[in-house]
Amino acid sequence: MTTFKRHVLGMGKRGVTRVGRIVGGIVLCWLLAFPAQGTPSSWTLGVFPIVTPVTLFQRFSPLAQHLAERLHHPVVLETARDFPTFVQRTSEARYEFLVTAPHFALRAEDEGHYRIVASLKRSLRGFYVVHRDSPLRNLEDLAGKVVATPPPQAIITAAGKLDLREVAGLDGERAPRFRAFRSHNAAYQAVLGGQVDAAVVSVNAVRRSLDQGAPLRILGKTRPLPNTAFLVRHDLEPKVAARVTAILTAMDSDPQGKRVLAKLGFPGYRPASLADYEILRPYLSLLELR
Repeated sequence: MTTFKRHVLGMGKRGVTRVGRIVGGIVLCWLLAFPAQGTPSSWTLGVFPIVTPVTLFQRFSPLAQHLAERLHHPVVLETARDFPTFVQRTSEARYEFLVTAPHFALRAEDEGHYRIVASLKRSLRGFYVVHRDSPLRNLEDLAGKVVATPPPQAIITAAGKLDLREVAGLDGERAPRFRAFRSHNAAYQAVLGGQVDAAVVSVNAVRRSLDQGAPLRILGKTRPLPNTAFLVRHDLEPKVAARVTAILTAMDSDPQGKRVLAKLGFPGYRPASLADYEILRPYLSLLELR
């Protein structure tokens, strides 16, 4: 858990205590699941840092636990402090399992360490959001405005900028001014805090806040793209990859799986492969993936 602890430094006692309860509960579940054999070496599920570490662990720990129970093998949840760090660790094949953005999945396949086995059923779209009380009414109203984005490495950042230029015609002097934030959450929180006029963020990140009544309004959406991918490292036995695929794709027809999906805010998984993500290849040259 050393990696995670580095990400919660500076949160203050309340934040660390809260995270400690989350992580401690996960570890306890693993210990209860494997009492007789001792603790076998664990597999690591790396999840890209789409939201803050606390939110990410709250959302994804049920998935790690679900996989551990169904695979009869401990699964440790891990993230990174930012996109470049996560991309680097992916390139180093640090994780056995990987939940990552679609363009990162394409890159991981190209590097030869991982293969895509599943994708979310719902297409990925960026939501352009403004404060509920904003006078802005359509994408054309964003001309010259300040628009928050996730980090420069995020596919939604590229898609959001490209669609405003190609679909809304906001180019040249009419182009918005873009301001990158550390996460999708931070980008739409900047709208709520009055720091920016609008934000473009992943539907995966903002949907729950919208459902919970956050004072945000959807101004428009990007064109659909392949969604978040689940990958398995190549050095794992083929039967492990097949079992993981079966577990993921059965979740929306299994009572426990449905509960996990509800906590994730995901619609379910479908089998997938590299071919499903080739449409994203032109975006790679537009993104800062260093």
